[in-house]
Amino acid sequence: MATLTLTVQTTEQFKASALSALNAGGDGGDAVHAFASAELLFDLLTTNRLGVLRALCGVGAIGLRELARRVERDPTGVLRDVKALTDAGVLRRSEDGKVSLGFDAVHVDCTLEAAA
Repeated sequence: MATLTLTVQTTEQFKASALSALNAGGDGGDAVHAFASAELLFDLLTTNRLGVLRALCGVGAIGLRELARRVERDPTGVLRDVKALTDAGVLRRSEDGKVSLGFDAVHVDCTLEAAA
């Protein structure tokens, strides 16, 4: 099962984890998408957008109307959420307008600590 992990990492942490993955040599189809802060991650992951991600887990590319039907929402609102997720690099849109996630699951990993 290929999993996309959405996480918060500094640039140094991201470089170290990418280097570690390259050195391991294995590619289970998993990927990490890093955000610079928890605020950026949680600004993106609204309740409606989580529903879009859930609907796209494990399915291929689907049309916007079909996605809207699956999440039981108006296509206009779904389009706004798809655009935000695409702009953030989480979703892909094909030339024919279909939307895909490309993973079977999404894992959100974020640790909140006291401010320094």
